[in-house]
Amino acid sequence: MDESLEVDLATALIQIERIDVAERRLQLLLDRKPDSARARVQLAALYERLSRIAEAENMLAAVAPEAWGDEGLAVHAALLLRAGRVLEARTAYEALLQRVCMIGHNAPFYFALAKACDRLGDAASAMRALEDGHAAQLHIASRLVPDLVDPASEPLPITRQRVTQADRARWQAIAAPDVQASPIFVVGFPRSGTTLLEQMLDAHPALRSMDERGFFHDVIEGMQRMGWTYPHDLGKLDSEACASLRAIYWAKVATVVALKDGVRLVDKNPLNILRLPMLQRIFPNAPVILALRHPMDVVLSCYMQSFRAPAFQMLCSSLDRLARGYANALRFWMDQSEVLRPHAMELRYEDLVEDPARYARALGDFLDLEDVSVLLEFDTHARAKGFISTPSYAQVVEPLHKRAVGRWQRYRPWLEPVRLELAPFCERFGYSLD
Repeated sequence: MDESLEVDLATALIQIERIDVAERRLQLLLDRKPDSARARVQLAALYERLSRIAEAENMLAAVAPEAWGDEGLAVHAALLLRAGRVLEARTAYEALLQRVCMIGHNAPFYFALAKACDRLGDAASAMRALEDGHAAQLHIASRLVPDLVDPASEPLPITRQRVTQADRARWQAIAAPDVQASPIFVVGFPRSGTTLLEQMLDAHPALRSMDERGFFHDVIEGMQRMGWTYPHDLGKLDSEACASLRAIYWAKVATVVALKDGVRLVDKNPLNILRLPMLQRIFPNAPVILALRHPMDVVLSCYMQSFRAPAFQMLCSSLDRLARGYANALRFWMDQSEVLRPHAMELRYEDLVEDPARYARALGDFLDLEDVSVLLEFDTHARAKGFISTPSYAQVVEPLHKRAVGRWQRYRPWLEPVRLELAPFCERFGYSLD
């Protein structure tokens, strides 16, 4: 196969998370063509993504800087940022944005530049870069999801799909798995610490997590194929129907993770918070952990992320839209948890970084785990794990730090317009706006 096509294929394989295959093909290409700059740069990018930093640096160093191209410059800038050479990283991203002018293609570099500016304490420059990044994303996303472009459109319309007390009273009793045979669900609004919590749990030998998967979308589609309407007909599902829907779920799980006997699944998907009725119907005994973080920090952090999914790009395209989406999601949780009464626990990100040992004990008590000390070794475990699909892949391989706690304070002028929207949730979950 042509060298360029081989690298393009490896890039596509990485995008669909066929990481081992992509690495193997790139290594084989280098065996045949040791001077292939594109293959080396793509491998360096992959190693950075896998947190194999020394390998990334060595691979990039084997390519002359004039042969790096835009991809190599991006890897160089990312490595500078991860090494704490933040001012150099900022300069590198600014130079990269002078080269990459195509709208949409340059979006990730604006977000990376904003991260560097934030680390340097330059909030105004960070916000300017974010505005440019969101504008670039919006240019592409508006073609893919035009119905979501209207600023007045409702963020997260799925929050309208609720179960009432009357609906719940009509649910048939069913045979269901006990708590040990049920998944552990980690939910919350994105950027609330769900990935960190997932990696902690995955470090325990009795638990196994999988990267974010939308398998409950498949389960809901399965219910609809049976002729039922979600969520209003959940009460009409008997034991057999619920077992069939669980079979759909477990079949999907089996495509991405092999569970050994006695090992429990950790299903971390933040927005499964919006599918709580289905979770509760087919896994009524499952533990549900709601990850919480200061609402202002959550909204700011989402705004600072370069999400790949067009719907997420639209959700995060403005602070106002994000705040409304957060409010819709958390109102949904507050209402539906009152109706459905899940076996739930609320855990705050701030508590984790303040007292990780206490946080680990609380998790262990809730999940009936022995030897919770391994939960505190999550960063070592995450580095060994390799590929982590979420935007926080670089953060969860670091030891705990307080850098992200209270970051919203530096951005008060920009967040002030969403203060009233978020105030009820700050009060509900015990966060100050002072």
